[in-house]
Amino acid sequence: MTYTAYHPFGCAPNCYGTLTIEGSPDFPLNTWGWMVQDLTTLWFERSYIGENRVVPSSPGRVGYPVEYDEHQFSLVFWVTGDFTPAGVAYADSTIGLETNIGLLNAGVFDPVTTGDGARLCTLTMPSGATKTAHVQFDPLKLATNPITDLSLVEFVMTGTILEGRFS
Repeated sequence: MTYTAYHPFGCAPNCYGTLTIEGSPDFPLNTWGWMVQDLTTLWFERSYIGENRVVPSSPGRVGYPVEYDEHQFSLVFWVTGDFTPAGVAYADSTIGLETNIGLLNAGVFDPVTTGDGARLCTLTMPSGATKTAHVQFDPLKLATNPITDLSLVEFVMTGTILEGRFS
């Protein structure tokens, strides 16, 4: 059975845009089994490197350009044991949660041991516009311990955007 009217996260998986790991196949982070509900942080936050310099015997500083630097982020990430990523109900929430976490580890949170150690991600804005960046994800962490409800478990998803922002 596939559920489309009820969603455990309070809105459809794409209500605040989507985040997808590019690959073959692509790995969406906004599904019926798990969801990054608030992606607005990734819309505008970024980090810079560089600073203005003091010139001896001159007032103020000399301006120097800054560049984007890698940017670390932290987002709330919800996982349910009730549904598969496609929205099909699991018969057992415990097995469903184990299965969903296993899929997430393999597709997102296990280390990338080649190249720059990052995953190419596409951020799709609610308008439909897309932005990309290379992201190194840290291991998934429980937000609260112990888990009290297998229907909705809160995690913290952290990572580093190598380019400093999605563009």
